[in-house]
Amino acid sequence: MQPTILAKYPFLPEAFDLVKDESMDEILHSPAFNRARELGVARVQRALKNEDSFLFIDERNCFDVVLSFFISKAIVSQMNDSFLLRRHAIFEAKNAYHYLEEESRETADAVARSLGIKRDRNGVSFVTFLKYSPNAYGQWKLANSRLSGGMVEVDDHTFLRLVQEAVRERVEGIKFSVDGLEKTLDLGPIRAELANRKVTHRADRVELESFPPCMKSIMAQIENSINVPHQGRFSLVAFLNGIGMKEEDIMKIMAPIPDFDDRMTRYQVEHITGKEYSTPSCDTMRTYSLCFEPDGLCARIKHPMQYYEYRLHVSSKKV
Repeated sequence: MQPTILAKYPFLPEAFDLVKDESMDEILHSPAFNRARELGVARVQRALKNEDSFLFIDERNCFDVVLSFFISKAIVSQMNDSFLLRRHAIFEAKNAYHYLEEESRETADAVARSLGIKRDRNGVSFVTFLKYSPNAYGQWKLANSRLSGGMVEVDDHTFLRLVQEAVRERVEGIKFSVDGLEKTLDLGPIRAELANRKVTHRADRVELESFPPCMKSIMAQIENSINVPHQGRFSLVAFLNGIGMKEEDIMKIMAPIPDFDDRMTRYQVEHITGKEYSTPSCDTMRTYSLCFEPDGLCARIKHPMQYYEYRLHVSSKKV
C-alpha cells in the first residue's frame, strides 16, 4: 500500500512493517523523531478530549504519522486505563471513517478486506453485519435489513460504519509497549486529565439494590467505559429521571462513556428530562436487546419502574 494510505490507516499490518525496524532508543531520544513523539502525545490528548484529528498527510510526513500512532498506543498501554483504551480506539476509528469517506470504492474495500470485511457488490455477509453492527436496534436489526442468499444489502454509509467498528476493535486490540516511555515523554497532562475526569465526574452514591437488572447492567457498562448504544442511554436517563435523580447527577453517571461529549450529553439529558419521557416498557427493552439477566420478578412485571417500585416497597417493609 502507498505510504499515504498507511498514514491514514496506521492500524493496518502493513503500517507496522513500515516502522518495525526502528530502534526504540532512537524513537525515544533522537531529535529526528521529535515530530512523531509530539503527534503521538497529541493523538492521546485529543482522544481524551473527544476532538477530531484529521492531519494533513503527504509523502513527507507519512512515516512520522504512522509512528505517532504506535507511540500513542504505547502511551495508552502505559496508562493502563480502560476508559482511555476505549476512548483512544473510538477516536482512531472516527478518524479512519473520515478518511474512508473520501476514498475510492477500491481503496475503501482494500482497507475493509484487511480488517476481515468483504463487500460483494452492495452487500456484506450477515455474519459480518451482526459482528460489526454498532448496536442491535433500528437499521441495525437484521430483521429490518434486506437479506438475500446470506448477504445483507448495505449502502456506502452503512458499510463504512461497519468498517469503523472493525477499526475500533482492531485498534483496541493492538498491544505496543515501550520501556522507559515516561522518562522521555511528559505524560503528566494526560494523567492529570484522567484523574480530573474520575474526580470531577464521579456520581454521588446511587442505591442500586432496587434497580431492575436491565438498568444495573447499562450502568455497569457505562461505569466500565463500554460504549452503550443510544437507546440504552436514553432508557437509563429516562429511568433515572423517573426516580427523581437530578440532571447533574445523571450527567456524572454518563461521563465514563468513551465518546462522552459534555455539551451534546447535556443537551440530550435536558431534552429527555424536560420532555419527561417515560422509561421504555419491558417489551420495548427486549425489542432493543436491552433486557439483561432478567430475574424472577421480571417475569411478573411489565415495566422497569414497576420493578423498582416493588423492590422499594419490599425494602421499606424490612426497615
